[in-house]
Amino acid sequence: MIEVVGRTEETENGLRIKGQSRIESIRTNDDKRLTVEIRTWHCSRLLRRDFNLLSYKMFHACQSSYRKRRVRELVFDLQEAAFKVQRQVPDGVSGQRIHSTMNLRLVSAESNTVFEAVVAVDHALSHMIEAGLSEGRQDQAISDFFFSFKQLQKYIFKDAPPSKVARR
Repeated sequence: MIEVVGRTEETENGLRIKGQSRIESIRTNDDKRLTVEIRTWHCSRLLRRDFNLLSYKMFHACQSSYRKRRVRELVFDLQEAAFKVQRQVPDGVSGQRIHSTMNLRLVSAESNTVFEAVVAVDHALSHMIEAGLSEGRQDQAISDFFFSFKQLQKYIFKDAPPSKVARR
């Protein structure tokens, strides 16, 4: 069960998912709802903190054909970085236990591709952890992926309106 707490939602295990109300405000016939099990804290944190807001902003950015083209280029770069991480997984290692379970809504092809890339990296990183790779090797393996994710965020949020936080 998910409980609403202010502008965030909380899962059964106490983890907060931000931006759920924003993603639910999007009206589209082309959406997909799913429950996902995430194995690493890295990807759990990314999906809980950043994914819904990024999906919301990507959906609106893709209304412009020019911005949609650039968003798709950045999503492709992210997907390529995820493939690089997957290729670094040692053979014959199973993944670790589930870290968190969450409900997500995918509102566009772009958000679906980002989601699939995050899940692929989560599984690959889980296998690396179980194989006993050092944290340095793990960080090295996933650094390009997280760099690509930050580049996508940077582009999506560059034209975002200023925050409504009161300034003193």
